[in-house]
Amino acid sequence: MINKNSHVLVAGTGKLTEGILLCLLQAGHHVWWLQAMPESGLAQALPESIMEFDTFDPVQKPEGISGLKLAVAVTREDLQQKAEMVAFLEQSLAPECLIAINSESIPLSQIQQGASHPGRVLGLNWAEPAQTTFFLEVISNSANSKQEITDLVTLAREGWGKDPYVLNNDEGIRARLLAALVREAFSLIENGYVGVEDIDRACRNDAGYYLPFAGNCRYMDLMGTWAYGTVMADLNPELSNATHIPDFFEQIIAEGGKGMANGKGFYNYSEEDKKNIQESFLQFSQEIRDLMSKYP
Repeated sequence: MINKNSHVLVAGTGKLTEGILLCLLQAGHHVWWLQAMPESGLAQALPESIMEFDTFDPVQKPEGISGLKLAVAVTREDLQQKAEMVAFLEQSLAPECLIAINSESIPLSQIQQGASHPGRVLGLNWAEPAQTTFFLEVISNSANSKQEITDLVTLAREGWGKDPYVLNNDEGIRARLLAALVREAFSLIENGYVGVEDIDRACRNDAGYYLPFAGNCRYMDLMGTWAYGTVMADLNPELSNATHIPDFFEQIIAEGGKGMANGKGFYNYSEEDKKNIQESFLQFSQEIRDLMSKYP
């Protein structure tokens, strides 16, 4: 049974992984970080805020760690990479150790296919910064144990400070919701109605205010559900159903745009810009969490 005293293995690199490590360490777990990934070799150095925990141990291989009940894995959205990660972990982990891997668009059943113990593989999606946000998406299907999913959700809520929801249909919903919003935004930009800055202002200054309080459906109830039915009847036939990626976005990718990682994306960022925005984002995330906690 997974509980607050369980040892947890984390496999992955990047900002999301750093946040997950902090989240689990702050929850009181002894956390083992797998440095050597099957697809990328050694990972980057971690922040001092993680290294200072006595309950944190970097390891080169997951072998020889006793008592592991949960392994959290983070990979790119690539089926082969996820399958390789699961196979890599299964070489050393006991059959009862759950493997929770991120999956935004790949059905869980496809990731489970090559596993020696498919029932212990589940989907777990986080939001950055993982140590402050309430978000946690748990993806399961008929192969998973309902009790193990229940135990994980209880731990996430009571131990990790999350507000998790469980999907039993093999796929997540967060990426779908975001993709629908982005597709319409891209369509408006592509067809010359607005610019990138206009999209950001519209999202931040309207939806950005109410979504942390209510979510889409409750907000419609709050404002008057019938009105949204009227608006959607007019707008839905005109909304984008494009299946392509717009040329302007393809160009950003082709030119190596990685956002703040290299200072090139929809906007350009200096080193000072990146530092200031990233520090502000962490502070903002904590303040939003505190505010949301006042209005459950």
